[in-house]
Amino acid sequence: MTVLTQPARKLWTEPSELVKHIVARHHASLRQKLPHLDRLLDRIVLDATKPSALLEQVRRDFTTLADLLDTHVTQQEGWLFPRILHLCDSVSASGWACEWEDHLKEALDSQGADSREALERARKVCQALKDPAWSLTGPAGRDFAAAMPALLADLQEHLDLESNILFPDIRDLLRLYGKAAANV
Repeated sequence: MTVLTQPARKLWTEPSELVKHIVARHHASLRQKLPHLDRLLDRIVLDATKPSALLEQVRRDFTTLADLLDTHVTQQEGWLFPRILHLCDSVSASGWACEWEDHLKEALDSQGADSREALERARKVCQALKDPAWSLTGPAGRDFAAAMPALLADLQEHLDLESNILFPDIRDLLRLYGKAAANV
């Protein structure tokens, strides 16, 4: 289990509060940081005097990371989080979980795997930036290298909140108030 950073230690009394926090803090941050980092990489590529295996690797890994995170945010805000909020409302109002409990469990599992892949990709980019050849990418390269650790730290906190607090809480709600509980 990953140790949560200080801001993530806040006690969330309701999953719905945590969903709103993740969207407002972490998804909004990704929407700002990813395009900025992508523009920096574009500038690095344009300024490069010759192709570089390191630059190609960082570009490929960052593009994959950005695509994974864009999909992550879109799926969560478009489907998963509205279902979680509906589940919380349903349990609160009726003491029973909703009818698509199996789909929700599958989505939680899938999100966890996708999140681990994104986090590993971000770590890979940060590791590549330690190569001495990266220092030859100029000011945009230095800006990119300075911004990536902050993105990684924010991503780690974001995924910790989901994997270690939100998703286990939702699994508990489904276990306690799902089909099995309704059949008792």
